[in-house]
Amino acid sequence: FVISFVVIDEEYVQAAQEESATRDTSPINELLKATIEKVGNSRSSVATQIGKPLSISTEFVANPNDPLQDDRIHTLTYDGIIIWIYQAAEHNKEKLLSVRMTKNRKEVLPELIGKSKEYIITKFGQPASISEGKIRYDSLDDDESGLGVIELEFKNPSVDAVELTYYLDQKISK
Repeated sequence: FVISFVVIDEEYVQAAQEESATRDTSPINELLKATIEKVGNSRSSVATQIGKPLSISTEFVANPNDPLQDDRIHTLTYDGIIIWIYQAAEHNKEKLLSVRMTKNRKEVLPELIGKSKEYIITKFGQPASISEGKIRYDSLDDDESGLGVIELEFKNPSVDAVELTYYLDQKISK
């Protein structure tokens, strides 16, 4: 009789942990997905959504799956925003790689610059890691699905910069 309580209790704990993990990563994946929708997934869609960048630069990088293939990372710089777009040379396909913000821009992200650590944890849940001046959220679930990572940098007690970095899926890099 006691053993059945232990089994039920362990099942309840496991279910609660799974629910907690889903709940913790869900707001992060939602924010990552919403940012792609607001910013776009290519240089042209970014320019359409946000406007002409102040500057654009391109660097060549080795493809992670084929080191002989040179892919590109395009850096689009705006006032308070830097956007990196990954371009796979083989298919000429582009994908949003990263967005870094140091100023609030409602059309890109909710207003997070200037918010407290307590506000961020209340809004997004427990982070994957907390280090000196940084909080990091990883959207990976137990089944390894997820869009990327969000890192918030703090200066004094408030958010000074937000960076969203997307995982490159195999389709773009193959």
